[in-house]
Amino acid sequence: MMQYQGFSAAFFDVHLPDKWSCHLEADSLTLSNETHLDKQLQKTMSDLVFTCRIKGQTSYLCLLVEHQSTPDKMMAFRMMDYVFGVLRSALKRHPDRPLPPVYGLL
Repeated sequence: MMQYQGFSAAFFDVHLPDKWSCHLEADSLTLSNETHLDKQLQKTMSDLVFTCRIKGQTSYLCLLVEHQSTPDKMMAFRMMDYVFGVLRSALKRHPDRPLPPVYGLL
């Protein structure tokens, strides 16, 4: 369902903070085929990476789905590691550009 722009735009409109969703250019929302999960994380998680424009700037919205039955004390660290992976990838692709905004949603 998330591959449909109207559905994904409505999802992010509801789940993003207002300061992001009010500036999201919904017609720019595109599901990417990239992933930023390492082999270990792929056992328990899957991710969807969207590119879009927010306030005219290319941005990333990352939706992570976690399959676990118990709380994980390291979840905040894993989320930050994931976001840094997205930023590292952007830096490799475009070393001369400023880093894009990235919003991770678990």
